[in-house]
Amino acid sequence: MKFTEHGDVSLTAEVRQAGDGLELVLRVADTGRGIPAEKVDRIFQEFERVQDGASSQIEGTGLGLAIVQRLVDAMNGSVQVESIEGKGSLFTVSLPLAAGAAPAETQAPAAAIEETSGTAPQPAAPLSVLVVEDNAVNRKVIGSVLSIAGIEPTYAFDGAQALEAVKEQDFDIVFMDVMMPVMDGLTATKKLREVGFAMPILGLTANAMEHHREACFEAGMDD
Repeated sequence: MKFTEHGDVSLTAEVRQAGDGLELVLRVADTGRGIPAEKVDRIFQEFERVQDGASSQIEGTGLGLAIVQRLVDAMNGSVQVESIEGKGSLFTVSLPLAAGAAPAETQAPAAAIEETSGTAPQPAAPLSVLVVEDNAVNRKVIGSVLSIAGIEPTYAFDGAQALEAVKEQDFDIVFMDVMMPVMDGLTATKKLREVGFAMPILGLTANAMEHHREACFEAGMDD
């Protein structure tokens, strides 16, 4: 989405016949800036980015499509790309589907289980979570995952807002993006530790090199 400033990004999925079996076909199409023809064959390589005057300002490490390629290969699938520079791209992933076994029939118990007396245990209160992330798409994804556990996080858009949020509310855990405007995640983490914040801080970053991990730990992140 970050390469599509205007227009739209669409995702379609279908299951179709493939020989004697079935396959799942996923298509992601965008109306973004597209990929130069001479670079299409290289975009699935690790740390490969399409560098131009505009995209050089967009954060990224060039690992996203390399990871997609590995995941697709692990599932014996294929991924293809069609792109026209200046008009957009179409990525197509095809994954073979194995036939699933029919669920086993279960019999009702012969006798009802005697109800036990007493008060049922109360569910634990959900964690108080702070998500520090400047990217709206990433915030939505993180929020969707946390909602599965019944957690409604508090959001901060940069490190400075995170410091203010911690002053106003107690949090059980913080998810901290590393690269943000105003105040980055490493600086914010150091300041939180300096003022005595002792709860876990988990870093969010696409940077995968060992020295990046070490920098996060040195700042005071737990993972």
